[in-house]
Amino acid sequence: MKKILITGGCGFAGAHVVEHFLIKTDWDIIIWDKMTYAASGLDRIRDINAFDNKRVQFFSTDFTRKISEGMVYENKNVNYILHMGAETHVNNSIKDPGPFVYSNVVGTYNMLEFAKKCDNLDAFVYFSTDEVYGPAAMLDVITAEMTGWELTFDHAYREWDRFNSTNPYAATKAGAEQLTLSYMNTYKLPGFIVNCMNLFGERQHLKNIYPYV
Repeated sequence: MKKILITGGCGFAGAHVVEHFLIKTDWDIIIWDKMTYAASGLDRIRDINAFDNKRVQFFSTDFTRKISEGMVYENKNVNYILHMGAETHVNNSIKDPGPFVYSNVVGTYNMLEFAKKCDNLDAFVYFSTDEVYGPAAMLDVITAEMTGWELTFDHAYREWDRFNSTNPYAATKAGAEQLTLSYMNTYKLPGFIVNCMNLFGERQHLKNIYPYV
């Protein structure tokens, strides 16, 4: 049976991924979460019936610090690491970039170092953002009938396009991407990087929810 570790598993996106693996697989799931405001406590984990599930283990941990020997010992037999935990709010990154540097860059370094110590690792998956490339879309009002918003994409980026971060959040994710890539090249760490666009849905934090127009 496979075992997967998901950082940020109590957050909005992370909890949906935990739910997916609970429903679609028989894998054992390990959640690492710092339990900041974004986690909303364990409410999402309760909502998806993962709180008392024997397949799910939860560790409250801060990966911006070196992963302790005990944590390595308890978790080094994972097959997959989905590194989703991060500081993500753009406006917060503009007000104070420091926490984003520690969480997204230093935290990713610590997770990569942990990954090197895993005995049976098949893949380290780093969840990045489309924002590393710069703005890709324009949001226009449908002025004729004022019935909503129309999202039009004026540029389609390719995977290896040049980074053009327009805020500290994006810059820290770009730095973490390069760090992940360096571990894949230097240490032959198995893995890949995904660039996600904005996500929305059930159990989203009110700071990030889309307003109804």
